[in-house]
This record gives sequence, structure tokens and C-alpha cells, in this order.
Amino acid sequence: FDPAARSIVALADLNLIVVQLLVPSVRNASRILETMRQAGYSLDRTKIICNRVGRDAGHLTVENVRETLGRLALEPERVKVMELAISESDRIPAMLEEFVGVIKAVGPNPMKGL
Repeated sequence: FDPAARSIVALADLNLIVVQLLVPSVRNASRILETMRQAGYSLDRTKIICNRVGRDAGHLTVENVRETLGRLALEPERVKVMELAISESDRIPAMLEEFVGVIKAVGPNPMKGL
């Protein structure tokens, strides 16, 4: 990360990483999470949003993403697929708020202190 990106990540209340369910996208997200963890950032304030979830050729399944996150010692409950149309964008804040409640119930990331 460059200095500006590090400042933004450190100051943000919530960091959202948007991925598509494609191998390069999930690998990049995995690299970002690992870099953040190694730099000492709290992954408790970091969420992954999967964009364009579908059955297109080359797309991963949600289960593939859960397995990848499992290799990073992140609980599968930290991944949730939420589908809505662009016209339903007003529902996003409530959906994220609900998911934050799930994350709080799961508890702190076990990798946080490493």
C-alpha cells in the first residue's frame, strides 16, 4: 500500500473489499487481506463484498470463497451472499448493518494479534 492508502485504511470505520467470484479477483483480495494482516491492520473492520455473483463460466462458488478464507483462518460466517437489483440499492445500509451484527457475534478475527 502507498502512504495515502495506508492512512485511509487506518482511519476508516469499515473497509470494504469488492471482488468478483473469479480466481484472480479472489486471489487479489486474499493478498490484500494478508498484506493488511502483516501490517497490523484490524481485519475486524474489513468486509468482502462479492459483486456480480452468478453462474457464469469461470466464476467461483461462494463455497470456493469460504474455503479460501478458511485457509486464512477466517470463519465461513464472515462471508455472506446478498443479492439485490441496482434499483434496490437503498437496502444496502440495512443489509450491511445486519451483517455487521453477525460479525460482532462471531467475534474478533483469530488472526488479529498475529
